[in-house]
Amino acid sequence: SDEANKVAEKDDPLSMKEVEQAMNELEDESDVEARRNLKLETDAQENEFGDSSGSEEEEEKNEDELDHDLEKEISSWQGKSNVDVSTVEASLLPIERYALNVREKVDPYLSLYYRSDEQRRKDLEDNAAEEPIDIEQIEAEKDADLK
Repeated sequence: SDEANKVAEKDDPLSMKEVEQAMNELEDESDVEARRNLKLETDAQENEFGDSSGSEEEEEKNEDELDHDLEKEISSWQGKSNVDVSTVEASLLPIERYALNVREKVDPYLSLYYRSDEQRRKDLEDNAAEEPIDIEQIEAEKDADLK
């Protein structure tokens, strides 16, 4: 189906629009609306995740360029002791930035470890507020234990 669309677009740029108009006239309103929503959704996904529907040669060329760019970036980072976080994030693909964002901002709140660690910290803070620490008493107990 995608190949037929590409061939139709290459041969006659108006033929695809004509086909869509004919489909709009023949289908009922709900089908037309569903097709429009699907098109909008797929366009948004392609934009968000950087999907391209180019040929395999173009994809390989882009992949090679990306690999070369990454190698240059990594080699420039190796000379630096501190790497800026924004530099690293800028080098990520959109899907990688999305995954990093989920990992940093969403996952901790869903993680059992995070929630139990937060509860432990809260309990420690509550206990620290209730019981003042008497350093002299602790030192006296240590001296008694050593004797």
